[in-house]
Amino acid sequence: MQLGAFSTARSAREGWEKLRRAFVELQELSPVIDIEPAAGSSLYRLRVRFDDSDEAERICAALLRGGAECIPSQ
Repeated sequence: MQLGAFSTARSAREGWEKLRRAFVELQELSPVIDIEPAAGSSLYRLRVRFDDSDEAERICAALLRGGAECIPSQ
């Protein structure tokens, strides 16, 4: 699931720390920061991966209730 998109890797890491402090559901997860080229720059996507789609849905729902964003991955 994608938790955000940032212009730098540092801001993606800072975004993760902010989310992790705000949501107990993220405490045991590890972030993945994917780099994707974008029109003359790079986009750093903050993601977490799940083996269990039910867990991903539960955590995404908690994030949305708390005012954060998440985009489920296919």
